[in-house]
Amino acid sequence: MSILAENTINEIAYAGGYYSNKPISTTSTITGASSVISGQGATVSLTTAQSGSLLLFDRAAGITYTLPSPSAGTYYTFMVTVSVTSNSDKIVTNTASQYLMGSLTNIKTDLTSLFSITDGTSIRSITMNGTTTGALLGSIFYFYAVNSTQWLVDGTNLASGTIATPFATS
Repeated sequence: MSILAENTINEIAYAGGYYSNKPISTTSTITGASSVISGQGATVSLTTAQSGSLLLFDRAAGITYTLPSPSAGTYYTFMVTVSVTSNSDKIVTNTASQYLMGSLTNIKTDLTSLFSITDGTSIRSITMNGTTTGALLGSIFYFYAVNSTQWLVDGTNLASGTIATPFATS
């Protein structure tokens, strides 16, 4: 994948094909599958219509993405393109009765790792602080809605220091 300086995606691979040459603007409203959402400020509330989008953590001051209510088949990819240095990068469900299930591989810069697992009954977010809980450049997460209350998460989270799970209950 390459992201050009003029904010155009060349190709983003995904299972079964690719998205190609879709221009983006950081000041326009972006909707529909295969969009890139970037530079949107500190908080972004996603919609089901944005399913299939690539969402960038591209602010050193952190971004919080709030997922919509899960609807089976809805999916998003999140990528850290700027390591967070203050506040946090976060992906959170939109209500206290929606949960994450799945796993993350948390890898430290010296290649030690921690495998984090959640079972879909209490964890509502991935919260990353730029060090021990991750959000370093190159981290990537995949979210898939599997039913009306659960999101399946998979990904690789790059961290430093003493690695801790980024899974959180709020």
